[in-house]
Amino acid sequence: DPNTPPISILAPAYNEEASIVDSVRSFLGLRYPRLQVIVINDGSKDATVQRLKDTYDLVSVDLVVRATIACKPIVGLYQSRIEPRLWVIDKENGGKADALNAGLNVARTPLVCCCDADTVIERDALLIHPTHPIEACRDPKDNALLGCAATGRADCLVTGDKDILVLDP
Repeated sequence: DPNTPPISILAPAYNEEASIVDSVRSFLGLRYPRLQVIVINDGSKDATVQRLKDTYDLVSVDLVVRATIACKPIVGLYQSRIEPRLWVIDKENGGKADALNAGLNVARTPLVCCCDADTVIERDALLIHPTHPIEACRDPKDNALLGCAATGRADCLVTGDKDILVLDP
């Protein structure tokens, strides 16, 4: 549906070498027509980024990243040649919140879904409502989002230009 708003999955990762490829495969397998997956490597000391480079044929890209939200420096930005919906940010370690900030700075979609790199999301979780993936969760009197897209807790932040669904199993 061309009216479905695009959404970015933001997945911070720290030392996820063992599971990152399977996690990304799961994110890319979500049923949603306009999906971008952004993995944020938060200064991992293992081969997290190398596993992604080898599996998804990542190439370095030049993209102007607006530092709208403060975060530790980004040392590399990659896109997959075989799966163009996949982007990988490689940055200095700053913790999960800092990694999400970097992801928000790179995301170009009006909706983002933040979850751990090892989170498993049901294939249809983003299709809760046929024209807006999280509209069915919105509480109109508070302009906030309620948990409904995943097992566990889902919280929301509403910022100037993005609705942010945070999945926290």
